[in-house]
Amino acid sequence: MMNENNPKVQRVATIGGILLLLIGLLVGISYIAPTRDQVATIAPEISLPDAFEGVEIGAGAAIVYDLKTGEALFAIEEETQLPLASLTKLLTTHVAAEKLGENGYVRITAEDLRTEGDSGLLVSETWKVGDLARFALISSSNDGANALVRAVSKREGTTPALALSQAAAVLSLPQTFALNGTGLDTNTQMSGAYGSAKDVALLLGAMYEKNRDLLLDSSQERASFTSAEGFEHHASTTNALAGMLPQLVGAKTGYTDLAGGNLAVLIEVAPTRPVAIVVLGSSRAGRFVDVEKLVEKTLEHFTYTP
Repeated sequence: MMNENNPKVQRVATIGGILLLLIGLLVGISYIAPTRDQVATIAPEISLPDAFEGVEIGAGAAIVYDLKTGEALFAIEEETQLPLASLTKLLTTHVAAEKLGENGYVRITAEDLRTEGDSGLLVSETWKVGDLARFALISSSNDGANALVRAVSKREGTTPALALSQAAAVLSLPQTFALNGTGLDTNTQMSGAYGSAKDVALLLGAMYEKNRDLLLDSSQERASFTSAEGFEHHASTTNALAGMLPQLVGAKTGYTDLAGGNLAVLIEVAPTRPVAIVVLGSSRAGRFVDVEKLVEKTLEHFTYTP
């Protein structure tokens, strides 16, 4: 008869126990863990609600674009080429900041002031490029935009139209070209600039990366600026949503007879997580309603999707 106290017997018993334990664990794992086929069967049943389902807006084209992932969360005719109106000033100010530097200077000429509207600029007055760009974005100053694009074209040795269109090409905005820096209609048939909702979203993304301070200042309700000669100028926004959207990083309005109501905004749904929202071809009042709806649905989307 074998002695249970025999070390050899004890080793065999120990090894046997370990083997039984391992077998039990393997059986348990195979029972608990679903197979690949089971996962494939279960996964389609798990879906997040579409925050944008059923959204109706008045704009002819629109996009909600996640700049981090490059995904269009919502889109209507997002690549259709349409009149940009004063959204053109986003391109004008971005190019001016890049080519002239925000600390460069621009002298206002009589030619700059011949365009539609009077924003209070004075002939021979000298402005810092960054200040004039902010003034043009906040108050939608056509005089300021004219002065900036004229200075860029002079530096580049080309026309304003070519300077802006070349900049659009560098930024890979395929539907965008501009005849002037303001976006004002050149006549009853031709807009001053054309582009798509997606192009404007990508332009906002480029400004967010390269000229974030300039973009951020564009969302202010009002601001004051002083020229080099000491003349003070006040800018008030044309954006009815300014001060209403705590996530707002940048914004630009646009309206002409050919364009209808345009609005582009950039919000941060989380720190350094920018989303561009653009509507083209809405109405003067409807553009704000459209964007407000899309902002609300965007925030709902990111509530569902961390």
